[in-house]
Amino acid sequence: MFSLFSNILNYFFINFYAQVTPAYDAASKHLSSKGIQGQDLLVFIIFGIIAGIFIIFLIFAYFRERKRPRY
Repeated sequence: MFSLFSNILNYFFINFYAQVTPAYDAASKHLSSKGIQGQDLLVFIIFGIIAGIFIIFLIFAYFRERKRPRY
């Protein structure tokens, strides 16, 4: 059972890295050769806003769940 679970995890991570690595390589090459340009900063800001909204939602959900009565 553990071996099956391990194989599934390995398969997932291998697929994940196979999809992410080319984009990561392209982004690191772009940033190392040209530095951060205007368009890149916009992308960073947009992703930062999305991440901030997600974190605020998690904190809000945590405090709402804490106040909920347990039966």
